[in-house]
Order: sequence, then C-alpha cells, then structure tokens
Amino acid sequence: MRYIIISQPKAGTYLCANLLQSMGIIFEGYHLAESTYHKYDLSNLDDGRKNPNKYAFDLNFSESIKLIKDRHVCVTHIPYSKEYLEILKDYKKILLLRDWKSCRDSWSIWIKNTNRPNFTSPTSEETRENIAKWGLEKDVFIMNFEYMKNTNIEKLNELQKFLFGQILFDSKKSMEESFEKDSLTKIRK
Repeated sequence: MRYIIISQPKAGTYLCANLLQSMGIIFEGYHLAESTYHKYDLSNLDDGRKNPNKYAFDLNFSESIKLIKDRHVCVTHIPYSKEYLEILKDYKKILLLRDWKSCRDSWSIWIKNTNRPNFTSPTSEETRENIAKWGLEKDVFIMNFEYMKNTNIEKLNELQKFLFGQILFDSKKSMEESFEKDSLTKIRK
C-alpha cells in the first residue's frame, strides 16, 4: 500500500508525515505538485527550508506519483479533480484541514523563519476549498490539524484503523514522537 497526505497549506502536512513515520510508514521527502515535485534531503532540512528550488524537479503529477514506493508516503496540496482521483485510486488518502486564520498566521511565521518574503501565499480561500473537496470522497480520511495538535486519541486511533485496519501503535506516543521531530516547516529545538 502507498499513502498520500493531501493538505491545505499550513494544515500540518509535515507533522502528519512525521506521525505516519512513527507508525512505520516511510517518508523520503517527496512533496508533489501539478507540474513539479520536491525531493527534500531529510538529513538537511534547514537547506530545504532556505533553498527549496535546489530540490525541485519538473515532472507532472501523473508521473511523479509513480516515484512513491510501497509502504511510503508523500505529501501534496493537489487540487481535487476526477483525473487526480483516478490517479490516486490505489492510495490511502489522508486529507488535512485547518481553519483559515490559523493557516494564514502559520504562513506568516513560516515566511519569516525561512526568509522568503516574496513567496506568494497558497492559502487563498479558493485553493483551500478546492483541496477540501477531497473530503467528499468515501475513501479519504479527514484529519483536522487540531486533532494532531491536541493529541485526540480517538481520532488518531481512527486514522490507524483507516491505514492498517486495526490499531497497531500507541497513538499518544506516536503523536509525541511526531512533535519531537524536526520537519521542513517547523524547527523543534
């Protein structure tokens, strides 16, 4: 099985990738977009934050998704479409949502911390609504940022049942491990 995290920007994309890693799913730093993908070096996250173009490659989504191996996860902010739904039919899909104000505030902090003042915010209402449409599909698990932030054990256990058919890990411990790890968008010192 392969996994994909489809998220509204700044909704906990890499926190969720850390969570899945703590549950034995492999994340190699793939962040896919419609016509490009990034393959970040997870051993040098600071460089990935400051020099994202160094890790960018031109390839359309239908081809870059083929880079993801069995038992691996990738992340994306891909808009909902029937074409992408068909491409992802064999993936376990997790949709991450977060309220707009929190996303906007998180975006501002991220821009400041990564010295990207000219980076355009992808948190427009249209973008967010289009990504949220993934939640209308029955084979998509919806996870809210607050469930992770507040370690909602019930929702985290539901996530495990969706991913594995049963609870295999201590959800509280997995979430704690996820918060302790550094990520591309959050420096945990």
